[in-house]
Amino acid sequence: MSTLKVLLEENGFQRLGKTTKGSTTGSNLVGLIRIHGMNYNIVKDSCTFQLQYSTIVTHRPLPKQSTRFGGGHSYTPKKLQQYTAFLQGWWTNTYKKPLLLGPIKIQLCYCFNFNKDDDNLRKQLANILHVKKVDVDNLGKNITDSMEGYIFRNDKQICFLECCKVRRVEEGIGIQIYSVLQEFGKFC
Repeated sequence: MSTLKVLLEENGFQRLGKTTKGSTTGSNLVGLIRIHGMNYNIVKDSCTFQLQYSTIVTHRPLPKQSTRFGGGHSYTPKKLQQYTAFLQGWWTNTYKKPLLLGPIKIQLCYCFNFNKDDDNLRKQLANILHVKKVDVDNLGKNITDSMEGYIFRNDKQICFLECCKVRRVEEGIGIQIYSVLQEFGKFC
């Protein structure tokens, strides 16, 4: 076995299809890489996640839109500028710690209000998955971009990102931010 393969397996990577104490299925699975024709799962066994910040932003989630062009120049819509300013104000008022350094994990839950035509039974149920209209990846970009310089130095620090979209009576964004601690000399 090559030195690289041994190094990978000793540091939290598992061969695809191999199940050991950290099963390759479920929440332990982080990703997949391919080295020398062999697939390896990346597992979270070598990482510890420490909660640093938790909040619920009381604003309807808005997606990051592509740059608009008009009058010979590009611009950001005023509604999006106001939303970004609102988020930056939220971070300033609610996060009083130093900027996070190193790898970060973020969990985001976007809560949208029910439509007028949704029946009462659906409205009584909590957290119904929302599968229409807004792409979840466009929602996340606004949030993570607005955190730069307020919670962490650069959004390149984000190594884990979990998102969900649900319908609820109250609109808002549930946010949890973790620092990612790695065992010494281990891949995460």
